[in-house]
This record gives sequence, C-alpha cells and structure tokens, in this order.
Amino acid sequence: MAEAERYPLVVADSSALIALCGIGHVQLLEDLFERTIVPVEVWQELADKVDAPEPGLILPLRGLNVLPPRGPAPAEASTLGSGERSAIAIALEHPGAWLLVDELRARKIAGRLGLDVRGTLAVLVEAKRRGLVPAIGPLIERLSANGMWLGPALIAAALRTAGELPR
Repeated sequence: MAEAERYPLVVADSSALIALCGIGHVQLLEDLFERTIVPVEVWQELADKVDAPEPGLILPLRGLNVLPPRGPAPAEASTLGSGERSAIAIALEHPGAWLLVDELRARKIAGRLGLDVRGTLAVLVEAKRRGLVPAIGPLIERLSANGMWLGPALIAAALRTAGELPR
C-alpha cells in the first residue's frame, strides 16, 4: 500500500493491541496508519503482563511511538483505567486520529468528547476493504476463541460492512 493511502494516526489502547496480537495481525496498524501511538500507560500494562508477547510484537511496527499525554485526560474520563484515560488525552491532542479502543464505557466517553472512536473490528473491516486480509469472518472467530466478547449484532454488522453477509 502506498504511503499516501494510509491514515495519518491511530492511538491504541491495550485491548485492541492484545486482540490484534492474539490473532497475528498487529501489523495491520503499520499497513493502515503512518503512525501508531501507544500511550506509556498502555505500554506499561502490556509490559507488566507475565510472559507478555505483545511488546515484542508491537515494538517492530514502523511508525510506532510510545508517548505520555501532554496534559491530563478530561474529567469525563476520570472513571476509566489509566491506559484508556491516556489514550483519550492523546487522541484529543491529535484531531482526526483514530482512537482504537474496545471497552464500551471508554468508547462512549470518547464519542461524547468528539473523538473518532474505532474498535478492533473496524481495523479488520478496513483491512478487508483494502485487500490486506481476504476475509474477516475467520479472524472474528479467532478473536472470540481468544476470549474477546463480541455481540452477535456487532459481528453481523462487521460482516455485512465487509461484504461477507448480505445486506
């Protein structure tokens, strides 16, 4: 994929990074985005996991930056975990960035703050649209097998968007 076709920036939370690493497709972030920002707090969450494979899989990504937010997260995010708060704060510093987060409360708060909130399935749908993966159905099955809970309506919507279910 040519550089011009990639999105400028994604700010990634731990849940999506773990999910993409778990199905062997974290490189999609490199394929789809010029830069991937992982908040320091998220990186620490990943590094603190016993025998965590994620840091070793994420570190080679071209365009990776592990950064702290320049300022605090807004008060609306105070009930979230430190990684989610930092991801929201960094996304607010970069208008137009994708905020990649799967946790529902964080998604709702980020949406109310006007952020472009996407989840792991959005990455897979975009990868399919661009021909980076042949199908997302098997990847969704692997996400579920790895313990990611995805509701039937969400799965159906993603499959329809990807052209794998009739509209």
